[in-house]
Amino acid sequence: MFRFSRDIRLLFASMFTFAVAFGFYLFTFPIYARDLGASAVDLGLLFSISFFANTAVAIPGGVLADRFDRKWLMVAGWAMCIPVPLMYIYATTWQHLIPGLVIFNFSMFCMAAYQAYLAEQAEPGRLNATFTFVYAGFPLGLSFSPVLGGYIGETWGMEPVFILSLIGYAVSTMFLLFLTPLPGKSEDQYQQSRHQHHHGQTTQRQQRRIRGRLWLPQGSLLQYGIVFATAWFVINTALPFSSPFLEDVAGMGIGTIGLLGSIGAVAGGLVAPLVGYFADRSNGLLLLATTLLLTGISFSILVIADGFALIALAFVVRGALESGRSLMGSVIGTAVDRAEAGKGYAFYNLAVGLGMAGGPYLGGWLYRMSPQVPFTLAAGLLVPIIALLFAMGRSQLLKEPSEACVTEPLPR
Repeated sequence: MFRFSRDIRLLFASMFTFAVAFGFYLFTFPIYARDLGASAVDLGLLFSISFFANTAVAIPGGVLADRFDRKWLMVAGWAMCIPVPLMYIYATTWQHLIPGLVIFNFSMFCMAAYQAYLAEQAEPGRLNATFTFVYAGFPLGLSFSPVLGGYIGETWGMEPVFILSLIGYAVSTMFLLFLTPLPGKSEDQYQQSRHQHHHGQTTQRQQRRIRGRLWLPQGSLLQYGIVFATAWFVINTALPFSSPFLEDVAGMGIGTIGLLGSIGAVAGGLVAPLVGYFADRSNGLLLLATTLLLTGISFSILVIADGFALIALAFVVRGALESGRSLMGSVIGTAVDRAEAGKGYAFYNLAVGLGMAGGPYLGGWLYRMSPQVPFTLAAGLLVPIIALLFAMGRSQLLKEPSEACVTEPLPR
């Protein structure tokens, strides 16, 4: 069930150590920004700037992923994160955090290469399992670093926290150096592969347009991009304000907030491989809808919680969101071909990035109205998105097996 190739295990190790580094300050960063003078609206602006920077490099990253060795693109992107914690250390106002956030998110140009590499290395019939296994490294990496970072920050300040993050980013980058190279195609190979794919898929695409019951071709990259982007827009009106909510409403310190982050990460890391395993044997969209349902429930619990136990339960339930993130990536893998995998994931990252970027700024204004409003609104707006995903998943299950193809990796 959990046997994977050497390259997949290296990707997991890199994702795990990256998450450890990121987790040292993930849940305390909003509080650090507020200590530097940021208001709730300023926080929303910071997060929106971050996601817009991420979005700006999506398309260039996709073009590079189809033409150059994906291994070295990943190494370059990971390495860009190494100096960022130093920039946070020397910030004296919240505005000084912006260059570090921009560089960190510019480094995400390599995500199209990362996702395309992962999709191509997946074994037949194990696309969902492969994505969720590798992406499970992220919540597992967050299983201890937030609470450790919170304790260190509360005791000695944030400077040693950021230094630990720098070391973690360097170690994470080193794992990628041992990956098997995966060169991009030459111009002739690229054009030939595109021609073969488009010629072989024309009839199937026409059938999808005729048979699709939804407003876009069933199972198309465009359809997935719009739905996933909308979901992340809704989620990000609330998610970035979890730590300020816990500080303002629940009266918690950064140590306790870090502990809650670790609790949620452990839950997410443990469940992610199982979600991928069952998604390969049922339907990825149905499992994705379930993870978003749990995310909405976690927002609702957080709003009504009146003690540590209920808040911890909210974070445990929210752990399903990491599985949802990886399932989105594997679903996209079924809608793109090998020749254009980089561009396909670039479009996905662009769409999702735009959705992510708009949410925090709106959330900042909503939080300013009342800390409960972003979470209540997000929980409600997720309902129609969940219903749509369930409908899409059921439609896939009703298709002939030859058309479903929901768990096969990219053609090589």
